[in-house]
Amino acid sequence: VEKHGTDRLLKVILPTAYEAPVLQIFHKFKTKVSRWLGAQLALSFLVGIAVSFGLMILGVPYAFVLGLLAALFELVPIIGPVLAGLAAAIVAFSVSPSLALYTLGFFVIVQQLENHILIPIIMGRTMKVHPIIVLISLLAGGRIAGFIGIFLAVPIAVLAQEIFEHLAERTRGAKAGYTNVRI
Repeated sequence: VEKHGTDRLLKVILPTAYEAPVLQIFHKFKTKVSRWLGAQLALSFLVGIAVSFGLMILGVPYAFVLGLLAALFELVPIIGPVLAGLAAAIVAFSVSPSLALYTLGFFVIVQQLENHILIPIIMGRTMKVHPIIVLISLLAGGRIAGFIGIFLAVPIAVLAQEIFEHLAERTRGAKAGYTNVRI
């Protein structure tokens, strides 16, 4: 609840030797997770707008509402966009079966553009985490802990990346220090 509550808690429970590196990793982790959340919100917004306009052009009733639903479901990785596409297809089917097929095709195109263009660009620039790592962490999180695992997968992967980067920096620093020692 407090602004620096986690920092103070870590300082209290950690031995002095581990305090500085753990706080450094925690601050980098916090920055990346906030960037990830911002990127997710940006993706959600962009997909919501694209779906609204696309469904409006196709002539699907309630295009704006379905666009809002797609934006909201976009926050749920993997299954959210599928559910939004199915909802839009059901509404389109009330008009005609062919419109439902066009709607499903439109959602497939939107998802392909998002997965192959938007996610790599937005996630790569904001988080510096490779999209493959994000995808693998989502799949592993879902397999290990189900729906909760999907939500926690990316933050855990980011934390693991920060820990590995910190250890790699320490190793490089130790090797650099070792090679400079003259006997």
